[in-house]
Amino acid sequence: MKDIARVKKENNPGKRPGVVVSALQDFILRYPDYADFFKKKYAQTTTILFVPKGMRIEEDVAFHLLEQKKDRIYSRKIIIIAEEYSHLKTCVTLIVETVASHWPIESIDFFIRTGAQLDFLYDDQVPLFSNRVGERFLISFYLESRACVNCYVSILDDIAIQNNFEFFLLGSHAKANIEGFYLMADCQQLQLRVALHHEARYTESRLAINGIVAGNADVFFKGAVFVSKEAQCCRVAQKNKTLLVGDTATVSSSPALEILNNDVCCQHGSAVGNLDENHLFYLQARGMSEAQAKKILIEGFFDFLLKTLDNHGLKEDLLRRLKVKMRQIL
Repeated sequence: MKDIARVKKENNPGKRPGVVVSALQDFILRYPDYADFFKKKYAQTTTILFVPKGMRIEEDVAFHLLEQKKDRIYSRKIIIIAEEYSHLKTCVTLIVETVASHWPIESIDFFIRTGAQLDFLYDDQVPLFSNRVGERFLISFYLESRACVNCYVSILDDIAIQNNFEFFLLGSHAKANIEGFYLMADCQQLQLRVALHHEARYTESRLAINGIVAGNADVFFKGAVFVSKEAQCCRVAQKNKTLLVGDTATVSSSPALEILNNDVCCQHGSAVGNLDENHLFYLQARGMSEAQAKKILIEGFFDFLLKTLDNHGLKEDLLRRLKVKMRQIL
């Protein structure tokens, strides 16, 4: 972020600084240059993950966000800082095991410093029996010059939590790639909002979120892109495709652009439709039942969405959960 002071690391020859995970007050004692910014914006119930300059973390760093119980105190906010030219892979899994009165976390903020890269996976596993309807969950990304974020979102179990993602491209040549999918069935509800703010020249963003909605499920998607006067020569691509299965599912898709200069390349689109009748007829003419034909077309749709996910173990887990979910649809 523009007003974050650069960390002054201790001169410790022969030793490379390691990843730091600590509470806010302990982190500030170790890195006092961050004190002014964090004390203004964050409370003491904040946990920080700090990746030092130039460090590469090849294995996924997983955050499993469980519900908050009466006898435990969890962080309400998480801050993740990737210092200059570092590389971090991380996975956030939102899990609720029981009905609880407290939502475990309010927000996660990523600060991606100059030249750093973040590969981020968000996996929503909130079941129907939870009482989280209407809760708001926010994940924000702040990118400095030449920083890059690759974000993958999967939402298979949702109960009207407001999933909000914000990307602030603050430095020149910063890039954000966002891909993902959702599969809603029965009476599930999904509210998904993605906002991208281009604040500097030569920034680039690509958003592609697709999904399937069946039964009496309801999905609201909004993709908003803001391009400032200073963000000349930027590139923006945004699209949302939804496949409806059945006659009672509903979708509201709203891609939007707000551009304050004319030296940009921007495109956006949205499409909602049913399974292709010609494809269904073709498969049924070769001996398949209607349910089998639908299953093949839906699996093909998701195979296309998952092809860019390079985590093999996670891909297998998502495919397994997709098959369970499709049994509910068909």
